[in-house]
Amino acid sequence: MRNRYNQDYRLLEEFREDGRIRTDYEYIGKPYRFQKARGEVEKAKKRALTAAALAVFAYIAAMIPYSFAMHRLWIALPFAAQIVPLFLMLELLTGMPAGKETLERREAERGNNRYPALAVILCFFSGAALFGDLIRILTERTAAAGDAVFTVCLTGILAAGTAMFRTRQYFAAEEVF
Repeated sequence: MRNRYNQDYRLLEEFREDGRIRTDYEYIGKPYRFQKARGEVEKAKKRALTAAALAVFAYIAAMIPYSFAMHRLWIALPFAAQIVPLFLMLELLTGMPAGKETLERREAERGNNRYPALAVILCFFSGAALFGDLIRILTERTAAAGDAVFTVCLTGILAAGTAMFRTRQYFAAEEVF
C-alpha cells in the first residue's frame, strides 16, 4: 500500500564529511491552518486532554471494585472496547500541533477526520455500556458496592467523551490560499 502523503514531501540527501549520507525530508505540499485562533486551539487542547485524562482515570477506577455489571457480556464488551478510542484520542491529542502556525496535510486530516470520529466512537461505547448497566440495575436484584462506582465512572467517561466531541470545531483545519 502506498502512503498517500508521499507526494507532499521531498527527500533531501546530504553528504557529510565523514562519508555518511544524511537523509532528511522537506514538506512541499499545500499549507493548512486551524480555523480558530491559536490561543483558542491551545485552550481547547488543554480541555480535551484534561477530559481524556479524567476518562482514563474513571476507566481504571471502574475496574477496581467488585461489580456485578462486569459479569454481563452486554456491559463488559462495550466497556472493554472503549479503551481503544480513548487511548487513540490521547495519542492524537498529545501529538496535535496546537501552537504551530501552518500545518501539514496529514496533521490537518487528523484534526478534521480522526478526532471527531474517535470522540463519537468513545461516546457510543461508553453510552452502550452505561445503558446496559442501567438496564441491569432495573432488572436484577443483586447489587454490590462496586456497582455504584462502576455506574458513576461510566457516566464520567461518557461526559468526558461528550466534552471532547464538543471541542471538535477547534481542531478543524482549512487550506491556506
